[in-house]
Amino acid sequence: MTEQIVVVKENKQEVYNLSEFIDVNDSEILINLLPIEPVAGKKYKVLVIDDNDDIRDFLTEKLSPYYEIITAEDGDKGMTSSLEEDPDLIICDVMMPGINGFELTRKLKDNFATCHIPVILLTAYISDEHNTEGIQAGAEAYISKPFSMKHLMLQINKLLEKRERLHKHYAGNEFSEELKEEIHQDIPERDSKFLLMVEELLDEHLTNPDFSVDEFATMANTGRTLFFKKVKYLTGYSPNELIRVRRMIKAAELLKTYKHNVSEVSYMVGINDPFYFSKCFKAQFGCSPSHYINS
Repeated sequence: MTEQIVVVKENKQEVYNLSEFIDVNDSEILINLLPIEPVAGKKYKVLVIDDNDDIRDFLTEKLSPYYEIITAEDGDKGMTSSLEEDPDLIICDVMMPGINGFELTRKLKDNFATCHIPVILLTAYISDEHNTEGIQAGAEAYISKPFSMKHLMLQINKLLEKRERLHKHYAGNEFSEELKEEIHQDIPERDSKFLLMVEELLDEHLTNPDFSVDEFATMANTGRTLFFKKVKYLTGYSPNELIRVRRMIKAAELLKTYKHNVSEVSYMVGINDPFYFSKCFKAQFGCSPSHYINS
């Protein structure tokens, strides 16, 4: 990899050493940032889109210890990778041949299949006008080159933490109406409406033991593949898993009333096999339904 990067600012070329893209203490700071991992042994997937080979290689080298990195060398290929690879986050250059970063961000945010993916724009433009254009395009963060890896990593983690909070909400670990409202303000309006519709459908059909994912997707007016992708990304669960978790959360609420025994609650949440219900309940709450009642 070359030791220099050419960056264009206000139609002027400026040359930077790669070392200028990192704070002096960045290497030590990065070790202590502890990037979030969604599942033990798995890394979040980050798509890097930049037409500069050196910057792509540089970001891949610095971020790959913490995230699974995929790359694209222009906006067209970046759009294709966004649809095919299902990245958790996108880092995109603004100045690229063909579709530039602003246009790509608009395309991503206008497409229901990709509007949920956070976008960080990297740019040599430092004017307020360009910063505003990035925000209006829908980017979640806008960072000027040359940039600090510490700052970039903090931005990545900040965006992924918002997603983790959303997942915890749907896992029932941090449930409150106030938190729900706050979390929904952090995601695109289309995704918020989609999740509210998903919740309403779950509440309406939770007691139906034959409620299937195909029915779920059809009622949501979404193709099965896209439905699976959106539900998985936004809640952390597949549609089948989400149905089961919501049933367990509802079951816990019913058990707390002390009005129903375990078998009755099992049927009330759409599970006809009390043994299977107990197994699912223990997996969700770490104890059997009877122990949950007594505790």
